[in-house]
Amino acid sequence: MSAMKSLEQVRREFSTQRKCEKHLQRQRWPDGITCPRCGTRRPYLLKTQRLWECRSCKYQFSVTAGTIFHRSKVPLPKWYTAIWLMCNSPKGISAKALERHLGVHYETAWYMAKRIRTAMKHDVFEDRLCGIIEVDEAQIKTDGGSGPYGHENVLGMTSREGPLRLQVLESLKSHDIKRVVARNFGEVQEIFSDAANKMRFLQQFGPHR
Repeated sequence: MSAMKSLEQVRREFSTQRKCEKHLQRQRWPDGITCPRCGTRRPYLLKTQRLWECRSCKYQFSVTAGTIFHRSKVPLPKWYTAIWLMCNSPKGISAKALERHLGVHYETAWYMAKRIRTAMKHDVFEDRLCGIIEVDEAQIKTDGGSGPYGHENVLGMTSREGPLRLQVLESLKSHDIKRVVARNFGEVQEIFSDAANKMRFLQQFGPHR
């Protein structure tokens, strides 16, 4: 979508909900649909509901699950238009201008702009990690939290010689780590971690050392 040179081209290429869903599916799962909860591949398609159901954890999800579009009543063509406008306006674009371009209420335009900016800030649109990947976890002390010293559970992931990607988790149990790994791993050559039992599942995503 970033290669498109004009708003007219965006509106033509992503003119329907179905076209947007197909594009989003290709971007999210280039190697096949994967459960966003547990990482299992090849879920069942529930055609009448336009949902998939995971073979392992039975989680039902749509193509928008876990994205800024999830549970939004705004059609995807308007979201795609808004994203293009915000990415291709050198001086930025106001919610009032989005309101005019999209034909939505001001409150809706403001809400969409806020979600898109948050997604950009947190690198939601980054490519998946590929090649040789390192994974580690830690508990970082903070000023808040329970007990005399609060802490945050943090998972770190990086491709060799690439940027570090961090994620705060509710817990550092294996299933919580696996959910994040499933969303972030692409074509894996090798995976390195410590020898903790909670990391053994990594062998499901590639050679693990």
